[in-house]
Amino acid sequence: MSPRRSYRRAGFTLIELIIVVLLISISLGVLAGRNYSQQDSLKLRTAARNLYSFLLGARSAAVLGRAENRCVYHRGADSVSDSLRQRQLRLPAAVTMALPASLDDDPPLAQWDVVTYYADGSSTGSAIKLLCGASQLQLHVDPVLGFITIDDHVSTVDEEQQQ
Repeated sequence: MSPRRSYRRAGFTLIELIIVVLLISISLGVLAGRNYSQQDSLKLRTAARNLYSFLLGARSAAVLGRAENRCVYHRGADSVSDSLRQRQLRLPAAVTMALPASLDDDPPLAQWDVVTYYADGSSTGSAIKLLCGASQLQLHVDPVLGFITIDDHVSTVDEEQQQ
């Protein structure tokens, strides 16, 4: 009696390979779509952290230099500068700062004071709104202590109008 040999091929069938490639492409598509929708939020949070650090440095410069330090937003350059150390922070692409509601934008302003820090660490206080696409994020500067807080929630312009 001769032993029977099995000639089963090792490997995958074409159907199995197509199914695996299809599942991988669907997974990547879902991840890329989710990541794309969070891009504005990520840009806003990065800009808010950078602005937070900049304003904290401006407050420190005012206290250490025992002088007033104005922080001004320049609309055309999308940047913020301080008057004491002449530092400048450029906002990321597509991120802008909204004009405060208390200022009239007729004619359009090229620059405006964001906040002024005084020698004792206090400030004029401010609510700073950063915009990117339909998303927005706010920073608040306390007028008494000059401390800065960042809102945790990135909202859309539609949510803001509903409130």
